[in-house]
Amino acid sequence: MARKPKKRGEKPKKPGAKPKKATRRSLAPLAYGLFLLMVAGILAIKGLESPIPEERPFDEELRSVVVAVLRGHGLEIDDIRERTTRAGLELEASMPADASLTRINLDLTTEVEEIGGEILAGKARARGIEFEIGHRGEPSMKLRVRRMLPTTQPESTPRSGVGPGFKPWLAALHGDQDHLVAALPRVAIIIDDIGHNEGTVVADLLTMDAPLTFSILPLRPHSASLARRCGQLGREVLVHLPMEPAGYPGVDPGDGAILCFMQDDEIRGRVREAWASVAGAVGLNNHMGSRATTDLRVMNAVMEELAVSGGAFFVDSFTSHESIGFSVAKAHGLPALASSIFLDQADDPDSISTNLDRLAQIARKRGSAVAIGHPRRNTRDVLRRRLSEFEGEMWVLVPASMLFSAGVNT
Repeated sequence: MARKPKKRGEKPKKPGAKPKKATRRSLAPLAYGLFLLMVAGILAIKGLESPIPEERPFDEELRSVVVAVLRGHGLEIDDIRERTTRAGLELEASMPADASLTRINLDLTTEVEEIGGEILAGKARARGIEFEIGHRGEPSMKLRVRRMLPTTQPESTPRSGVGPGFKPWLAALHGDQDHLVAALPRVAIIIDDIGHNEGTVVADLLTMDAPLTFSILPLRPHSASLARRCGQLGREVLVHLPMEPAGYPGVDPGDGAILCFMQDDEIRGRVREAWASVAGAVGLNNHMGSRATTDLRVMNAVMEELAVSGGAFFVDSFTSHESIGFSVAKAHGLPALASSIFLDQADDPDSISTNLDRLAQIARKRGSAVAIGHPRRNTRDVLRRRLSEFEGEMWVLVPASMLFSAGVNT
Protein backbone atom coordinates (compact mmCIF):
# COMPACT_ATOMS: atom_id res chain seq x y z
CA MET A 1 0.00 0.00 0.00
CA ALA A 2 1.36 3.39 -0.90
CA ARG A 3 2.27 5.64 2.03
CA LYS A 4 0.94 9.17 2.33
CA PRO A 5 3.60 11.69 1.75
CA LYS A 6 4.76 13.46 4.92
CA LYS A 7 4.18 17.16 5.32
CA ARG A 8 7.27 19.22 5.65
CA GLY A 9 8.31 19.49 9.32
CA GLU A 10 5.89 16.75 10.48
CA LYS A 11 7.42 14.29 12.93
CA PRO A 12 6.79 10.62 12.33
CA LYS A 13 4.29 8.98 14.69
CA LYS A 14 5.50 6.19 16.83
CA PRO A 15 3.81 2.86 16.33
CA GLY A 16 0.87 2.37 18.80
CA ALA A 17 0.71 6.07 19.86
CA LYS A 18 -2.71 7.32 21.19
CA PRO A 19 -4.40 10.50 19.90
CA LYS A 20 -3.80 13.61 22.09
CA LYS A 21 -6.60 14.84 24.46
CA ALA A 22 -7.98 18.41 24.21
CA THR A 23 -5.90 20.73 26.38
CA ARG A 24 -7.30 22.78 29.32
CA ARG A 25 -6.63 25.90 27.31
CA SER A 26 -8.92 24.70 24.55
CA LEU A 27 -11.77 23.99 27.07
CA ALA A 28 -11.56 27.36 28.88
CA PRO A 29 -13.62 29.43 26.39
CA LEU A 30 -16.38 26.85 26.43
CA ALA A 31 -16.56 26.74 30.25
CA TYR A 32 -16.53 30.55 30.50
CA GLY A 33 -19.35 30.82 28.00
CA LEU A 34 -21.46 28.28 29.89
CA PHE A 35 -20.83 30.21 33.14
CA LEU A 36 -22.03 33.47 31.57
CA LEU A 37 -25.15 31.79 30.23
CA MET A 38 -25.90 30.36 33.67
CA VAL A 39 -25.47 33.75 35.41
CA ALA A 40 -27.66 35.47 32.82
CA GLY A 41 -30.34 32.85 33.32
CA ILE A 42 -30.31 33.25 37.10
CA LEU A 43 -30.59 37.04 36.84
CA ALA A 44 -33.45 36.76 34.37
CA ILE A 45 -35.33 34.38 36.68
CA LYS A 46 -34.73 36.66 39.67
CA GLY A 47 -36.03 39.62 37.68
CA LEU A 48 -39.19 37.76 36.82
CA GLU A 49 -39.62 36.67 40.42
CA SER A 50 -39.25 40.23 41.94
CA PRO A 51 -42.61 40.50 43.66
CA ILE A 52 -44.68 43.58 44.34
CA PRO A 53 -44.49 43.91 48.14
CA GLU A 54 -47.30 42.23 49.96
CA GLU A 55 -49.48 44.50 52.03
CA ARG A 56 -48.80 44.35 55.74
CA PRO A 57 -51.51 44.78 58.38
CA PHE A 58 -50.44 48.39 59.07
CA ASP A 59 -50.62 49.24 55.35
CA GLU A 60 -54.18 47.94 55.20
CA GLU A 61 -55.17 49.97 58.26
CA LEU A 62 -53.43 53.06 56.85
CA ARG A 63 -55.31 52.76 53.56
CA SER A 64 -58.61 52.49 55.41
CA VAL A 65 -57.83 55.59 57.50
CA VAL A 66 -56.75 57.70 54.50
CA VAL A 67 -59.77 56.68 52.46
CA ALA A 68 -62.05 57.48 55.42
CA VAL A 69 -60.55 60.99 55.72
CA LEU A 70 -61.01 61.63 52.00
CA ARG A 71 -64.59 60.38 52.07
CA GLY A 72 -65.22 62.58 55.09
CA HIS A 73 -64.41 65.52 52.82
CA GLY A 74 -67.03 64.60 50.24
CA LEU A 75 -65.33 62.05 47.97
CA GLU A 76 -66.99 58.89 46.75
CA ILE A 77 -64.93 55.71 46.73
CA ASP A 78 -64.91 55.77 42.91
CA ASP A 79 -63.18 59.18 42.99
CA ILE A 80 -60.11 57.69 44.71
CA ARG A 81 -57.64 56.04 42.33
CA GLU A 82 -55.08 53.62 43.67
CA ARG A 83 -52.27 51.46 42.35
CA THR A 84 -49.64 49.26 43.93
CA THR A 85 -46.03 49.66 42.85
CA ARG A 86 -42.77 48.16 44.02
CA ALA A 87 -42.35 51.28 46.17
CA GLY A 88 -45.72 50.76 47.87
CA LEU A 89 -49.29 52.00 47.56
CA GLU A 90 -50.12 55.20 45.68
CA LEU A 91 -53.45 57.01 46.02
CA GLU A 92 -54.71 59.95 43.98
CA ALA A 93 -57.81 62.01 44.71
CA SER A 94 -59.38 65.03 43.02
CA MET A 95 -61.23 67.18 45.53
CA PRO A 96 -64.00 69.68 44.79
CA ALA A 97 -62.77 73.17 43.90
CA ASP A 98 -63.92 74.59 47.25
CA ALA A 99 -62.29 71.86 49.37
CA SER A 100 -60.05 73.05 52.19
CA LEU A 101 -56.60 71.51 51.75
CA THR A 102 -55.61 72.88 55.15
CA ARG A 103 -58.42 70.98 56.86
CA ILE A 104 -57.67 67.82 54.88
CA ASN A 105 -54.03 68.08 55.98
CA LEU A 106 -55.04 68.59 59.60
CA ASP A 107 -57.52 65.69 59.64
CA LEU A 108 -55.12 63.38 57.82
CA THR A 109 -52.23 64.14 60.20
CA THR A 110 -54.43 63.58 63.25
CA GLU A 111 -55.92 60.29 62.05
CA VAL A 112 -52.60 58.86 60.83
CA GLU A 113 -50.90 59.70 64.14
CA GLU A 114 -53.72 58.00 66.06
CA ILE A 115 -52.86 54.62 64.48
CA GLY A 116 -49.13 55.08 65.16
CA GLY A 117 -48.19 56.31 61.69
CA GLU A 118 -46.48 59.50 60.63
CA ILE A 119 -46.46 61.96 57.77
CA LEU A 120 -42.89 61.66 56.50
CA ALA A 121 -43.03 64.48 53.95
CA GLY A 122 -45.42 66.99 52.45
CA LYS A 123 -45.00 69.05 49.30
CA ALA A 124 -47.22 71.76 47.87
CA ARG A 125 -48.16 71.18 44.25
CA ALA A 126 -50.19 73.11 41.70
CA ARG A 127 -53.72 73.21 43.14
CA GLY A 128 -52.86 70.49 45.62
CA ILE A 129 -50.52 68.74 48.02
CA GLU A 130 -48.56 65.48 48.06
CA PHE A 131 -47.91 63.36 51.14
CA GLU A 132 -45.52 60.53 51.92
CA ILE A 133 -46.97 58.50 54.78
CA GLY A 134 -45.31 55.72 56.70
CA HIS A 135 -44.59 53.89 59.92
CA ARG A 136 -41.43 53.99 62.08
CA GLY A 137 -39.62 56.07 59.47
CA GLU A 138 -40.39 53.69 56.59
CA PRO A 139 -42.65 54.93 53.74
CA SER A 140 -45.81 52.94 53.09
CA MET A 141 -47.91 55.20 50.87
CA LYS A 142 -47.90 58.21 48.61
CA LEU A 143 -51.04 60.35 48.51
CA ARG A 144 -51.69 63.10 45.97
CA VAL A 145 -54.65 65.40 46.58
CA ARG A 146 -55.63 67.98 43.97
CA ARG A 147 -58.47 70.46 43.78
CA MET A 148 -60.47 70.43 40.57
CA LEU A 149 -60.80 73.68 38.69
CA PRO A 150 -64.11 75.44 39.43
CA THR A 151 -66.77 75.11 36.76
CA THR A 152 -68.18 78.54 37.60
CA GLN A 153 -66.60 81.83 38.54
CA PRO A 154 -66.03 81.85 42.33
CA GLU A 155 -67.50 84.57 44.47
CA SER A 156 -65.25 87.60 44.87
CA THR A 157 -65.89 87.88 48.60
CA PRO A 158 -63.90 85.64 50.96
CA ARG A 159 -65.63 82.69 52.56
CA SER A 160 -66.69 82.97 56.16
CA GLY A 161 -68.78 80.89 58.49
CA VAL A 162 -68.71 77.15 59.06
CA GLY A 163 -69.15 75.34 55.77
CA PRO A 164 -70.42 71.86 54.92
CA GLY A 165 -68.44 69.01 56.38
CA PHE A 166 -67.23 71.03 59.38
CA LYS A 167 -66.22 68.89 62.32
CA PRO A 168 -64.74 70.01 65.62
CA TRP A 169 -60.96 69.92 65.67
CA LEU A 170 -59.49 67.60 68.22
CA ALA A 171 -58.24 69.60 71.19
CA ALA A 172 -56.72 66.81 73.28
CA LEU A 173 -53.09 67.22 74.25
CA HIS A 174 -50.73 64.71 72.69
CA GLY A 175 -47.85 65.32 75.11
CA ASP A 176 -44.17 65.12 74.20
CA GLN A 177 -44.06 62.78 71.19
CA ASP A 178 -40.96 63.76 69.26
CA HIS A 179 -41.35 60.83 66.88
CA LEU A 180 -44.62 62.21 65.53
CA VAL A 181 -43.62 64.82 62.99
CA ALA A 182 -46.21 66.77 61.01
CA ALA A 183 -46.04 66.97 57.25
CA LEU A 184 -45.78 70.75 57.31
CA PRO A 185 -44.74 73.48 59.75
CA ARG A 186 -47.58 74.21 62.17
CA VAL A 187 -48.96 77.60 63.09
CA ALA A 188 -51.35 78.46 65.93
CA ILE A 189 -53.21 81.78 66.09
CA ILE A 190 -54.64 82.69 69.51
CA ILE A 191 -57.35 85.35 69.73
CA ASP A 192 -56.98 87.06 73.14
CA ASP A 193 -59.30 89.28 75.21
CA ILE A 194 -62.50 87.30 74.58
CA GLY A 195 -65.27 87.85 77.15
CA HIS A 196 -66.04 91.57 77.11
CA ASN A 197 -68.85 91.30 74.54
CA GLU A 198 -70.54 89.05 72.02
CA GLY A 199 -70.44 91.52 69.13
CA THR A 200 -70.24 90.91 65.40
CA VAL A 201 -66.44 90.73 65.27
CA VAL A 202 -66.28 88.04 67.95
CA ALA A 203 -69.08 86.09 66.26
CA ASP A 204 -67.32 86.29 62.88
CA LEU A 205 -64.03 85.05 64.32
CA LEU A 206 -65.76 82.16 66.12
CA THR A 207 -67.42 80.99 62.90
CA MET A 208 -64.47 81.62 60.58
CA ASP A 209 -63.46 78.60 58.51
CA ALA A 210 -60.13 78.21 60.32
CA PRO A 211 -59.04 76.43 63.55
CA LEU A 212 -58.33 79.53 65.62
CA THR A 213 -57.73 79.24 69.38
CA PHE A 214 -59.69 81.55 71.71
CA SER A 215 -58.36 82.83 75.03
CA ILE A 216 -61.19 83.93 77.33
CA LEU A 217 -60.79 86.45 80.14
CA PRO A 218 -62.25 85.02 83.39
CA LEU A 219 -65.04 86.67 85.35
CA ARG A 220 -66.18 88.94 82.49
CA PRO A 221 -69.85 89.51 81.54
CA HIS A 222 -69.75 87.09 78.60
CA SER A 223 -66.98 84.70 79.65
CA ALA A 224 -69.24 81.75 80.45
CA SER A 225 -71.53 82.10 77.42
CA LEU A 226 -68.61 82.46 74.99
CA ALA A 227 -66.86 79.44 76.51
CA ARG A 228 -70.03 77.42 75.89
CA ARG A 229 -70.26 78.78 72.33
CA CYS A 230 -66.66 77.75 71.65
CA GLY A 231 -67.46 74.26 72.89
CA GLN A 232 -70.47 74.02 70.58
CA LEU A 233 -68.35 75.04 67.58
CA GLY A 234 -65.44 72.78 68.47
CA ARG A 235 -63.08 75.71 69.07
CA GLU A 236 -60.12 75.34 71.40
CA VAL A 237 -60.28 77.47 74.55
CA LEU A 238 -57.63 78.91 76.88
CA VAL A 239 -57.93 80.91 80.09
CA HIS A 240 -56.59 84.44 79.53
CA LEU A 241 -55.36 85.06 83.08
CA PRO A 242 -54.80 88.76 83.97
CA MET A 243 -51.41 89.47 85.55
CA GLU A 244 -49.70 92.58 86.85
CA PRO A 245 -48.14 94.78 84.14
CA ALA A 246 -45.10 97.00 84.57
CA GLY A 247 -47.35 100.08 84.60
CA TYR A 248 -49.56 98.91 87.51
CA PRO A 249 -51.53 100.50 89.16
CA GLY A 250 -51.74 103.10 86.40
CA VAL A 251 -52.45 100.22 83.98
CA ASP A 252 -55.21 97.99 85.36
CA PRO A 253 -55.17 94.30 84.29
CA GLY A 254 -58.77 93.84 85.44
CA ASP A 255 -60.71 91.65 87.86
CA GLY A 256 -59.11 88.46 89.14
CA ALA A 257 -55.58 89.56 88.30
CA ILE A 258 -52.42 88.00 89.71
CA LEU A 259 -50.55 90.79 91.55
CA CYS A 260 -46.98 90.58 92.75
CA PHE A 261 -47.68 91.59 96.38
CA MET A 262 -50.04 88.61 96.86
CA GLN A 263 -49.05 85.60 98.96
CA ASP A 264 -48.70 82.22 97.24
CA ASP A 265 -52.00 80.88 98.58
CA GLU A 266 -53.91 83.87 97.21
CA ILE A 267 -52.22 83.53 93.81
CA ARG A 268 -53.11 79.85 93.64
CA GLY A 269 -56.69 80.64 94.66
CA ARG A 270 -57.03 83.16 91.82
CA VAL A 271 -55.68 80.62 89.30
CA ARG A 272 -58.27 78.09 90.55
CA GLU A 273 -61.09 80.65 90.35
CA ALA A 274 -60.13 81.68 86.82
CA TRP A 275 -59.83 78.08 85.63
CA ALA A 276 -63.24 77.16 87.03
CA SER A 277 -64.91 80.14 85.34
CA VAL A 278 -63.94 79.11 81.76
CA ALA A 279 -65.53 75.77 80.89
CA GLY A 280 -63.62 73.48 78.55
CA ALA A 281 -60.28 75.28 78.81
CA VAL A 282 -57.22 73.18 77.92
CA GLY A 283 -54.51 75.74 78.67
CA LEU A 284 -53.72 79.18 80.03
CA ASN A 285 -51.89 82.29 78.81
CA ASN A 286 -51.18 85.61 80.47
CA HIS A 287 -53.13 88.84 79.91
CA MET A 288 -50.65 91.72 80.30
CA GLY A 289 -48.22 90.49 83.00
CA SER A 290 -45.02 92.24 81.92
CA ARG A 291 -44.07 92.48 85.62
CA ALA A 292 -45.62 89.31 87.03
CA THR A 293 -44.04 87.04 84.39
CA THR A 294 -40.56 88.22 85.46
CA ASP A 295 -41.14 87.35 89.15
CA LEU A 296 -39.94 83.81 89.93
CA ARG A 297 -41.99 83.40 93.13
CA VAL A 298 -45.21 84.52 91.43
CA MET A 299 -44.65 82.25 88.41
CA ASN A 300 -43.86 79.28 90.64
CA ALA A 301 -47.17 79.73 92.47
CA VAL A 302 -49.09 80.00 89.17
CA MET A 303 -47.49 76.88 87.71
CA GLU A 304 -47.91 74.85 90.90
CA GLU A 305 -51.66 75.40 90.70
CA LEU A 306 -51.84 74.90 86.94
CA ALA A 307 -49.99 71.60 87.29
CA VAL A 308 -52.80 70.13 89.43
CA SER A 309 -55.47 71.07 86.87
CA GLY A 310 -54.64 67.88 84.94
CA GLY A 311 -53.27 68.12 81.41
CA ALA A 312 -53.23 71.92 81.06
CA PHE A 313 -50.49 73.75 79.19
CA PHE A 314 -49.10 77.27 79.43
CA VAL A 315 -48.58 79.82 76.65
CA ASP A 316 -46.21 82.64 77.51
CA SER A 317 -47.70 85.68 75.77
CA PHE A 318 -44.21 87.17 76.06
CA THR A 319 -45.32 90.68 76.95
CA SER A 320 -41.82 91.24 78.33
CA HIS A 321 -38.50 90.12 76.84
CA GLU A 322 -37.47 89.26 80.40
CA SER A 323 -40.41 86.87 80.92
CA ILE A 324 -39.58 83.58 82.63
CA GLY A 325 -43.08 82.10 82.28
CA PHE A 326 -42.11 79.55 79.61
CA SER A 327 -39.05 78.25 81.48
CA VAL A 328 -40.85 78.06 84.84
CA ALA A 329 -43.72 76.11 83.25
CA LYS A 330 -41.23 73.64 81.81
CA ALA A 331 -39.50 73.33 85.19
CA HIS A 332 -42.84 72.26 86.68
CA GLY A 333 -43.32 69.62 83.98
CA LEU A 334 -45.99 71.53 82.07
CA PRO A 335 -46.19 71.56 78.27
CA ALA A 336 -45.37 75.13 77.26
CA LEU A 337 -45.34 77.45 74.25
CA ALA A 338 -44.06 80.98 73.75
CA SER A 339 -45.68 83.55 71.49
CA SER A 340 -43.62 84.37 68.40
CA ILE A 341 -45.40 87.57 67.33
CA PHE A 342 -48.37 89.86 68.00
CA LEU A 343 -50.34 90.16 64.76
CA ASP A 344 -52.09 93.44 65.55
CA GLN A 345 -49.76 95.38 67.83
CA ALA A 346 -50.58 98.12 65.33
CA ASP A 347 -54.27 98.05 64.41
CA ASP A 348 -53.52 98.51 60.72
CA PRO A 349 -54.39 96.09 57.85
CA ASP A 350 -51.00 96.37 56.14
CA SER A 351 -49.13 95.79 59.39
CA ILE A 352 -51.30 92.79 60.26
CA SER A 353 -50.78 91.30 56.80
CA THR A 354 -47.02 91.79 57.04
CA ASN A 355 -46.99 90.09 60.44
CA LEU A 356 -48.82 87.09 58.95
CA ASP A 357 -46.04 86.76 56.40
CA ARG A 358 -43.47 86.97 59.20
CA LEU A 359 -45.39 84.30 61.12
CA ALA A 360 -45.19 81.93 58.13
CA GLN A 361 -41.45 82.57 57.79
CA ILE A 362 -40.88 81.81 61.49
CA ALA A 363 -42.84 78.56 61.18
CA ARG A 364 -40.85 77.41 58.15
CA LYS A 365 -37.59 78.16 59.94
CA ARG A 366 -38.45 76.67 63.35
CA GLY A 367 -41.09 74.08 62.45
CA SER A 368 -43.82 75.91 64.36
CA ALA A 369 -44.94 79.37 65.46
CA VAL A 370 -47.54 80.98 67.72
CA ALA A 371 -49.21 84.32 67.03
CA ILE A 372 -51.56 86.37 69.19
CA GLY A 373 -54.30 88.58 67.82
CA HIS A 374 -57.34 90.38 69.19
CA PRO A 375 -61.06 90.66 68.32
CA ARG A 376 -60.72 93.72 66.10
CA ARG A 377 -62.29 94.49 62.74
CA ASN A 378 -58.98 94.83 60.90
CA THR A 379 -57.69 91.57 62.39
CA ARG A 380 -60.87 89.76 61.35
CA ASP A 381 -60.80 91.19 57.82
CA VAL A 382 -57.13 90.37 57.20
CA LEU A 383 -57.51 86.83 58.55
CA ARG A 384 -60.55 86.27 56.32
CA ARG A 385 -58.66 87.37 53.24
CA ARG A 386 -55.18 86.00 53.89
CA LEU A 387 -55.96 82.60 55.41
CA SER A 388 -57.89 81.58 52.29
CA GLU A 389 -54.88 82.61 50.19
CA PHE A 390 -52.62 80.33 52.21
CA GLU A 391 -54.49 77.16 51.15
CA GLY A 392 -51.90 74.67 49.91
CA GLU A 393 -48.96 76.71 51.21
CA MET A 394 -46.14 74.95 53.04
CA TRP A 395 -47.61 75.35 56.54
CA VAL A 396 -50.82 74.41 58.27
CA LEU A 397 -52.96 76.29 60.81
CA VAL A 398 -53.84 74.22 63.89
CA PRO A 399 -55.26 74.69 67.41
CA ALA A 400 -52.52 75.56 69.91
CA SER A 401 -52.60 72.15 71.61
CA MET A 402 -51.73 70.40 68.35
CA LEU A 403 -48.29 71.99 68.30
CA PHE A 404 -47.27 69.48 70.97
CA SER A 405 -47.91 66.44 68.73
CA ALA A 406 -45.14 67.73 66.43
CA GLY A 407 -42.69 67.77 69.34
CA VAL A 408 -42.10 71.52 69.02
CA ASN A 409 -41.51 74.22 71.62
CA THR A 410 -41.30 71.57 74.31
